[in-house]
Amino acid sequence: MSSTKTFILCGLFLVVTASFATTLVLFLINVSHPKTNIDYDALHAIFDKNVNSQQIREYVRQYSSVPHLAGSPADEEQAINTTNLWKSYGIDAHMEEHQLLLNYPVSGSVSVIYPPELAYTCTLKEGVVNDGTSGYPTIPPLWNGFSASGDVQGDLVYVNYGTAEDFEAIRDIDLTGKIVIVRYGQLFRGNKAKTAEERGAVGVIIYSDPGDNEVGTSYPDGPWGTNSTGQRGAVWTGNGDPLTPGWPSDLGAPRLSLNEAQQGSQNTPFGKLPGIPIQPMSSGDAYHLLKGLQGNRTLPGWEGGFNLSFIGPGPVRVSMSIETTLKVTPAWNVIGTIKGAVEPDRMVVLGAHRDAWTFGAVDPISGHSGLMETARVLGLMLKEGWRPKRTIVLCSWDAEEYGLVGSFEFTEKWRTMLASNAILYMNLDTAITGHQVLSVSGTPALQDHMVEISKKLNFTTSSGEEVSLYSIWDDPKVRFLGSGSDFTSFIQRLGISSIDMDISNRDGDYWSIYHSAYDSFYWVEHFGDPGFIYHQALVRFYGAVVLSIVDADVLPFDYRDYAALVNELFEDLERSSSGVGLNYTFFKGAMESFQVAAQSAKDEADRVRALGKSSRGLNERLFRTERCFIGDSDTSGHRYFLHVISTPSADNSYAPKPFPAIYAALEENDIPKAQFIMDRIALNIQQAAQYLSFSFVTP
Repeated sequence: MSSTKTFILCGLFLVVTASFATTLVLFLINVSHPKTNIDYDALHAIFDKNVNSQQIREYVRQYSSVPHLAGSPADEEQAINTTNLWKSYGIDAHMEEHQLLLNYPVSGSVSVIYPPELAYTCTLKEGVVNDGTSGYPTIPPLWNGFSASGDVQGDLVYVNYGTAEDFEAIRDIDLTGKIVIVRYGQLFRGNKAKTAEERGAVGVIIYSDPGDNEVGTSYPDGPWGTNSTGQRGAVWTGNGDPLTPGWPSDLGAPRLSLNEAQQGSQNTPFGKLPGIPIQPMSSGDAYHLLKGLQGNRTLPGWEGGFNLSFIGPGPVRVSMSIETTLKVTPAWNVIGTIKGAVEPDRMVVLGAHRDAWTFGAVDPISGHSGLMETARVLGLMLKEGWRPKRTIVLCSWDAEEYGLVGSFEFTEKWRTMLASNAILYMNLDTAITGHQVLSVSGTPALQDHMVEISKKLNFTTSSGEEVSLYSIWDDPKVRFLGSGSDFTSFIQRLGISSIDMDISNRDGDYWSIYHSAYDSFYWVEHFGDPGFIYHQALVRFYGAVVLSIVDADVLPFDYRDYAALVNELFEDLERSSSGVGLNYTFFKGAMESFQVAAQSAKDEADRVRALGKSSRGLNERLFRTERCFIGDSDTSGHRYFLHVISTPSADNSYAPKPFPAIYAALEENDIPKAQFIMDRIALNIQQAAQYLSFSFVTP
């Protein structure tokens, strides 16, 4: 045979082989799994019928019976108990230990030292009341996590809530060498302290204002705070372990030096730890500091519950002496796994944090008790012969209060696996603060699905009325997440779709005792949710969503809602930037492509469901499209958070901010930079459209 003929035959063989291989790959990608004879609806009904309010009550009572600060012996004991309980439910469970830089209080004092007639030493203590727990000897004092130690003195300046706008309003007041006092509320406490430090303040006091926190009957006779209530909380604006930013803090892992974490460097994406002392206090103490202020007059809306007339500086002069200890200490995530029977390599992750500043009956135990009850009832389903089609991973997080540390270490440790395999993260945190309004935040692609489930879930209210959960969802929309809880690293770093849910009261009474010694079982049982009816309803909702994902033939992601929300955010951007010279053509084209792809994917999903089959290829596209919105620091506006559509606001870490990098460029009046970022984000949107439609050309 001639070499030419041999070459031709070999070429034909390769073409045929390549064609067969391509067909096989496409078949494997889109393989349709026939439905089994298992009655999943009947098995899911087991979950709904077995969620028990009294069992949840017992979880809340047990986990909030003692203070359990991250890294404490009580915290470790709860981690061990959680592990053992999950094992008893038939769930594979283990503890993952991380070595974390945490700080703990040693001593603290704040005093008015001038003028002499106003001399006063703050108590920095919460009053013991008749609730059975507020006199517990191991309650940590009023302090702020990651506050620097220091002895400072300075004239006092009042800066309202300490928002960026508040500090801008007093830009003509030199804060160098001053002690700033702000009231809690409106934004993350760490942002208040960071701005004050950047303006030259030597110390910060954050107090609970009576106008916000004492507007109803005070605890323990009512749900509202007292004049001795104080709010603890971390004041570092970063997340994860400060010494291992971006990699897991396992034993033996490389670590930054403490000095580098305190001073900041190119290796610290969240910036440095606070460099000045920061102290929370009650309104009862704060009054003695604020009443003598003179100097500049109070600005409109700054009067607060004390009806202040002046903001300083001075003549009140304050001394602060704060001592904390920083140390690397172990903390413990608890991880449970129920392996999937059909697609064990695909997973839904469930999580709630366990650690608390004090008792934490609401934050976090109202959420963690829901995770525990979910684990218990899933265990009952396992005993009835159910096994999920996809894997369920349950996570009891530690050290959330210091900056979402446990969940960040988990996502840093298992980043590759999670990025490849995680379909959804479902978070519970401060889940039940009342009984009036359901709220759901997360990936908008699950909005219609969440609404549909909420309409089917009926429960009996505390007044005896039978209603659907949907009836208390005032604004049935699923909006983007910012930060502030353990969903952050999943959605903002890895692009894993996430959901967070809670039920609250419209007046926000819980927040007056948030992070205080009064966040107790007594508060929950008497004011938050007597009967634990709403705890039960939310767990039923949570579980229904979980089961609808892990056992779905076709995943219920619908990107039409996602596209609609992104378009709404873009229209806001277009209005606010009108006249500055931006060209929106490329972005609008990308949005149109995304909307077309979203509708096409919905139509394809409906067709597959109608056939009673499951398409792995379609499901992959549905859950992975969120990953397309992960960019880089230039397009997200943050060194660590990379979601280009919505990231935590630089001024308030709790809140999501749409297109922050574009808005930042506009604020700098850098129109070419804003154009460049907007067009790069348009590429992310276009890639999402192409991926969702499985197309190598723009749809």
